[in-house]
Amino acid sequence: MRFFLFFIIVLNIFVFSVNAEIEVFKPEYSNGETFRAELRFYNLTKELTATNIQVLKSNNEASSIGLIIEKINEHIYFVYFNVPYVEEGNYKLFVKDVVYEENNILKKNNFEKNFTILNRDKDLLSIKPGFMIFNIEEKNFFE
Repeated sequence: MRFFLFFIIVLNIFVFSVNAEIEVFKPEYSNGETFRAELRFYNLTKELTATNIQVLKSNNEASSIGLIIEKINEHIYFVYFNVPYVEEGNYKLFVKDVVYEENNILKKNNFEKNFTILNRDKDLLSIKPGFMIFNIEEKNFFE
């Protein structure tokens, strides 16, 4: 029983010590394809908006790619955009000025996730709308 309790405490510390995670659904995207990413930020003290998120080129220069951000719940955001015809290469989804609390200390950091844009016209996936929310407990369970 003591071992189980110790395991739960260690697991709890590990789970809550990770305050940010960016999951890009694919490492490579093509022009015209829908880019999708899920952002998980815990203990935020300020909500994320589109001004916090940019798509940067490989030289860290801001691109002109516009994106849509949707808040799913208190901790999860969904970002998506249709990849325009841009220069092929490496890009970053850059989340700046994230304000959160960690161990009762207020922190402000930037987070990023790399992905690649390729100029190809095979195996494309374009979704409209970029996401749906399904909640079986609600009367109208699709949003």
